[in-house]
Amino acid sequence: MLTCGSCNDLLPSSFWSRLVWKRFEPQPDTYHVTSLTHCLAQSYFGTTLSADESVESAWRKLRGTLLHYVGRSFGWSELRVKTTFELDGRIIAIVGHVDAYDPETATIYDLKTTRFVNWQHEKGYIPRENHVEQIQCYYTLLGLYGIPVNRLVLVYVDDQTILPKQVPLGSRKEWMINRGTALHLAFERSEIPEPEVGTGCVYCPFIKSCPKSAQALMVKEAKK
Repeated sequence: MLTCGSCNDLLPSSFWSRLVWKRFEPQPDTYHVTSLTHCLAQSYFGTTLSADESVESAWRKLRGTLLHYVGRSFGWSELRVKTTFELDGRIIAIVGHVDAYDPETATIYDLKTTRFVNWQHEKGYIPRENHVEQIQCYYTLLGLYGIPVNRLVLVYVDDQTILPKQVPLGSRKEWMINRGTALHLAFERSEIPEPEVGTGCVYCPFIKSCPKSAQALMVKEAKK
């Protein structure tokens, strides 16, 4: 919640409930593409711990969800895609939700809300590596359905700017299986996956629980 107690009292309880709402609840043996493109330790903590999350972080996530609702008003519908693989006699599923697909140009669009889009572009911070991985996973999954894809476009949005960034095609099939296997075994063994220190640490609500919290905090401080 906000640090201002009187502000908390002025806002309806439904606001806070919606702010921390999870779009996808965990399902057994099922992993979302975003769980694989995030640091696997963060994805592990997201299921096993309660987030020490600021209102700013929660609002940032909800803001991204609101952008998807805007997309629906344009007539876009998310495409749910899925693949499975077998691990130790169990069927493991990987699922994703493609923001938009244009059949006329065979283009996948993935929408990203952020801040200071032009500044990030000038600094070379976008497109982010995990965003490229994510849209390439969607490309791979759509290909398994026989849907042609010729172009991948990440669309970065803030309150003033819309910036599309084309990224290369790339198969992520084996990459997804390897990441899905590592995350699944981490849950099975109750072992934290190896933390992947990087720019994602800046926004991670589990930074204090991370085995590499000292390194992660250094990255966070450097980005201020």
